[in-house]
Amino acid sequence: MIEVKKTTRSLYEALEKAFDHFNQTLFDGKLPRCLITLRSNRGYAGSLSKERWLHPNGTKTHELSINPLFINDQCLIKLFEVIVHEQAHLFHVLNGTSCRYGYHDKNWAETMESLGLVPSHNGEVGGKKTGQKMSQYVLKGGTFYEASKSLLSSGFNLEWVDSFYINSKQVSTNTFYSAITNSDLESLLNANVSFDIGQLIHNYKSNSSSYEKRKFKYTCSKCGVSVWGKANLNLNCGDCNIVMCRAPFR
Repeated sequence: MIEVKKTTRSLYEALEKAFDHFNQTLFDGKLPRCLITLRSNRGYAGSLSKERWLHPNGTKTHELSINPLFINDQCLIKLFEVIVHEQAHLFHVLNGTSCRYGYHDKNWAETMESLGLVPSHNGEVGGKKTGQKMSQYVLKGGTFYEASKSLLSSGFNLEWVDSFYINSKQVSTNTFYSAITNSDLESLLNANVSFDIGQLIHNYKSNSSSYEKRKFKYTCSKCGVSVWGKANLNLNCGDCNIVMCRAPFR
């Protein structure tokens, strides 16, 4: 049996390795470490929340969240894009030049372009460079492109990937592993990995719709009264003033 490392640690160590690598190669190591989380925000690849987390000693840290849709072995380059996209936001937060939450202004766009990631509202050449929801495309030979090559050359990989939302249009898993095994980084970086977030959201809804439509039983552990409702309800028993527990999913 193949030995597997501690699951949570191995995944987050890989994400932190990527964050640190791009911090050093693109931002001269000036960005503080963030608390990286995975959040299933429909329609968003990632987000940065300023000083969201608080330590008991009073220290605050920023949160860099990544949509699990991007944690898959078919589009590592897109995962890298998400991380650097949010690092560019963090850069302007630190410099006091950030704009309102969720918006991408000219300052952010200029930083991204200087790194070799060209802002585009649709992820394609010629797209709008500022706006509320923004993507980007990689400038071949740019700083980001070369930094991604060096990270992949170091043996970077994900031991755990989200298998629910893999898009058949992406470069195949076999192509990915072949590129890694043969050190064919140019093929990997140049592969057709255009990321269709709309298609992925559709896949997400298709996979989750049956679960979301199910009715679940919630029971008061004290008086035994039960009610039925959708998943993830927060219900209290009015008579006993305690939280009602949902029956296990089967």
